[in-house]
Amino acid sequence: MNSPSQILGKTWEGKPAKLSTKDKKNIAGAKKMKAAVAKHIEKFEFHLAAEKAYHYFWHTFADKIIEETKLRLQNGTPEEKAAAYSGLETILRESLKMLHPFMPFITEEIYQKLPPSLISKETNEGKRTKLLLVEKW
Repeated sequence: MNSPSQILGKTWEGKPAKLSTKDKKNIAGAKKMKAAVAKHIEKFEFHLAAEKAYHYFWHTFADKIIEETKLRLQNGTPEEKAAAYSGLETILRESLKMLHPFMPFITEEIYQKLPPSLISKETNEGKRTKLLLVEKW
């Protein structure tokens, strides 16, 4: 699955979804990893930060989380699908922030393609920032 394109093509426009326990755990894991990456950046351990961000995005998000979510996306109820997309969208947004210091042009381009409903759900007082560069970590 092509992570951003699969998620971007199917964003949920209905009511806010009630996340499953698994979705909440996955989102918490993404935020924990983002904090670990930030800690390495603050210590100028850029190689460790980049390695953690890379492995999280490809081996956890793409290989595990998206694959585990596919069944709910294909066969779930509308509520389950909404929760699955909401969880994936949140993790994608957090992953873009985490990867931005290492691949700014690519992450910025993907960020610009995100629908307004996906941007800044939890940050910036609900206002969309024009650039990922200035989005709150």
